[in-house]
Amino acid sequence: MNYWLLIPAVCGITLNAAVDFTGPGFPPLSLNRAGEAATVPVRQTVTVADFWDGFPDIVLNKAGERGQKLTHAVERGALLVEWRRANAGYWEWSCRKPVPLPEFTSARFEVKLTAGSPEPPEWFNLRLADATGEVFQYAKRTDWDRDGVCNLVFELERSQKPVLSWSGNGDGRLDFPVKFLGASGDFKAGEGDGKLWIDSIRGEFVSALPPSRAVAVTLKGTEPFHLIPPEGQGPVLSFHNRSGSAIRLSAELTMREFDGTAVRKRFPLVLTAGEKQLFTWPEKLGRRGIRYLECRFSDPENPGDLSVWNSSFAVMEPAGPTAGAGRGFIFGVCSHPNWTRDREVHRREAEAAALVGAGVVRIDFEWWQIEPEKGKRDYTLYDELVETFAQRGVELEAILGKPPKWAVVKGNLPDYGAWRSFVRDAFRRYRGKIRLWEVWNEPDLAGFASFDVPEYVELMRIVREEADREIPGAAVLSGGFATMAAHGSKKREDFQEETLKRGRGLFDLHAYHEHGTFPQYRQLVDGLFLPMRKRAGVAVPWYANETAITSAGVGEREQAVTLAKKLVFAWSRGAVGYNWYNLRNKGDDPRDGEHNYGMMTSDFRPKAVYVAFNTLAGLLRDHGFVRQIPVADGGMLFEFRNGTERVLCGWNEEFRSAGKRLLVDSDAVRAELIDLMGNVVPAERLGDRLLLPLERTPAFLRLAGADRVEVAGGVMRIIPPPVAVPGRTLPLEIELLSPVSSPVNAKLTLLPPAGLRTESESAELTLKPGEKLVWSTQLSVGGDFQPKLGEAETVMVECRIPALGYRDRLEQPVVGALPLLARFDLNRKNQTVSLFDADPTKTALVWSGPGDLSAEVRLDASDRELLLRVDVTDDRHSQPFSGADMWQGDGVQFALAVPGQQGLWELGLSLSDSGGSECFAWSVPNGFDRTAAAAAMRLEAERRGTVTHYRAAIPLAALGLDRTKLREGIRFNLLVNDNDGEARKGWIAAAPGIGSGKDAGKYPVVVGP
Repeated sequence: MNYWLLIPAVCGITLNAAVDFTGPGFPPLSLNRAGEAATVPVRQTVTVADFWDGFPDIVLNKAGERGQKLTHAVERGALLVEWRRANAGYWEWSCRKPVPLPEFTSARFEVKLTAGSPEPPEWFNLRLADATGEVFQYAKRTDWDRDGVCNLVFELERSQKPVLSWSGNGDGRLDFPVKFLGASGDFKAGEGDGKLWIDSIRGEFVSALPPSRAVAVTLKGTEPFHLIPPEGQGPVLSFHNRSGSAIRLSAELTMREFDGTAVRKRFPLVLTAGEKQLFTWPEKLGRRGIRYLECRFSDPENPGDLSVWNSSFAVMEPAGPTAGAGRGFIFGVCSHPNWTRDREVHRREAEAAALVGAGVVRIDFEWWQIEPEKGKRDYTLYDELVETFAQRGVELEAILGKPPKWAVVKGNLPDYGAWRSFVRDAFRRYRGKIRLWEVWNEPDLAGFASFDVPEYVELMRIVREEADREIPGAAVLSGGFATMAAHGSKKREDFQEETLKRGRGLFDLHAYHEHGTFPQYRQLVDGLFLPMRKRAGVAVPWYANETAITSAGVGEREQAVTLAKKLVFAWSRGAVGYNWYNLRNKGDDPRDGEHNYGMMTSDFRPKAVYVAFNTLAGLLRDHGFVRQIPVADGGMLFEFRNGTERVLCGWNEEFRSAGKRLLVDSDAVRAELIDLMGNVVPAERLGDRLLLPLERTPAFLRLAGADRVEVAGGVMRIIPPPVAVPGRTLPLEIELLSPVSSPVNAKLTLLPPAGLRTESESAELTLKPGEKLVWSTQLSVGGDFQPKLGEAETVMVECRIPALGYRDRLEQPVVGALPLLARFDLNRKNQTVSLFDADPTKTALVWSGPGDLSAEVRLDASDRELLLRVDVTDDRHSQPFSGADMWQGDGVQFALAVPGQQGLWELGLSLSDSGGSECFAWSVPNGFDRTAAAAAMRLEAERRGTVTHYRAAIPLAALGLDRTKLREGIRFNLLVNDNDGEARKGWIAAAPGIGSGKDAGKYPVVVGP
């Protein structure tokens, strides 16, 4: 959402905007230089910070170290700052999420202060942050009246130099957009204490904006969470001309659904100065699901004047509230309500979680907030949170941790005695109110826990002992371990396993996270996590209590799809619950992964994943997992049951634009197909059988009154063909299964892509009752068949059974070989793996774009050598490692699989910090020597600017290659490691199967002439 069109509530600080068209200095309508848009005057009054209703999401910097305190004075409706004059000469507070301000040519801030001590601050300073991260401090000397009140006015011009600025680009000029960052106060050092109430901070902003940006848009009638019931009318939009001039614009309003279906409305928008107009969507909405609204404004008389407003709402029937976690599978979410003391934010979070069907909300239970000073415990915040969420039927899962500095022995390891005292007191206070207690968050990562396994096990032992005494029947969770994958913040690879072994009997639930994609999650859970539990002898259940994927990079649709896949899969692997991370976005930067994990935006607008969670909770609550049903060719199918109701959840993990449909035999009295957005339609039938489509997006088949469910497979299946090599033939086999108990005729039609040709594009076949028949044909691969890397052409096959009215289409991807000279461009987000994803302490180490890391790769061959050229763009080169450890620094790893050889070639190239180049072989096929292979390679490497150039030549004979084998085709893959000096950040790869595990079947195929 563009802040100049709608100013949202941010960080618990209320932003109220009013428009005034009078007063001195208000600019008239103006026309800029030729070709630029006209501007209109806009004056806005914004309440930047008002502390009457609650405590906003702000923090007093280094409060404990400086002997300072920040609280909400409820009786005064003000922010109270207290300090010890002997400890420091200033205090400073900051918004956790800075408040966006309108773009302005001039601004006026009004601040009301009340002194609570004889020596109030001499100076009060406002701080703004611009788009580059530069911080601007504007100072005013305080002037107190006899009642101890000080009203300050800060008048700023856009071009005005601040008293002080730092960070960012350091040019001392405001680069918009600008945000309010916080404030500070300077006072005289001395004896005694200081006290100050900050009542409010308001701003008035004068702007000269193009007409399209003078229109504020508000979505009406969907408050507080932008939800509309399925039978409801379409949304109402309010268009408000905030300027002092009449404007005439063209508006195009688009509404998009989850599947991409869009409806557009175009209309003129004519508004007098200050006028508001309402637009009501004329049709009923019908289908359930997320809706994305986009309104584009343009000025017909000024082609350069364009702006866009975006918002979202959801059409859904809430799955909640529920009565807590209940007895079955736990549907939960994570959130951070303790980051603010604003009770309205707490209420809204509790209600949003309850409505979507979450029975549990996992929160931080931070010791430092409760006992900042030894012996002075204040549970006010957590008392209010427990009550607020309980009123809406939501349980809290509390994470014990975050000790205050006075209790820390080393790093962030607390004194065991102080830890025991705190834990015992918390258990006594919340006995019967909180039943899920987790011991620390992600203790396997150095960013959260500085200590090793023995110390962590001792912390768990103390919690176990106190729980047995004080809260029998409650559940103690191990700390949610972050990941089984390689991660730059891991203290040791075996931290989780050793903790489970040494801590056996100390916890009731094994908590485990693992953010990221579903394929990675599936691989890590089945391949590493479950075997590790078995080795460690863990008998207690596990709980997927924080796992998700950010919508940054993958989009909201893929985020929703990932939720469904990971939740269902975790359940099928024995998890007793699943918490999505997070209830709300942490911020508003669409490029920042850490900002975009939420099911809702930071201002409580629903995302697609919110609706998907609602569908899952409403459909599967009180069900039990029964089995995973085997399905060929990437199909995933799971059965759940509650009494006589059964639900099948399925999808196709191998991408097809049109997925297969499975035949299902059941005695159900009613069968319904439900999509991820909650839309329900009668299940399609073929004779006496039901049809369940397996698309890439999970869908559900609900069977009421069913004692029997059997899956027979699909009517049509394409047996995956081998790699297509230009100039050769490609076998294609299609399997048909008769769906009925009588003979039927079927007609197959092939639609191959350009470059693939077939002699017979159709076939007519007769299927006997229950018969499974395979029809074979050959495709000729032309020289023009050259799919791009990472993409696949598809052969479409249509099957018709006229007697049954059946028609189905499948699309089979065909992977083509790349001819030498082969080119690979590594510059996309989906080619990267970050070892610091989902680690909020290391966001600076996450891939930020092609300038951070990208590469151009060329592979060729001469008569005697394989030739590799890699040009790596990297903002900082760091390679202090050599030999087998070179993968930890900047460098190239590549792998080859040669026909007829047993094993994989994995080779490395590097340019050291001292300027030397090195080749290394980590693995070679049976019968070859690693040392000889590395010695046979020639490498020239140099760095020019931000580009590192690698030129390598490898004798074909050293690889067991010749021109004949090159013509048959070899598999090739390559990755570039990135280390900016702090640690290995991750890598960017041409294809999967080289960085995390070795799987040559996923590598591209290259062929020689």
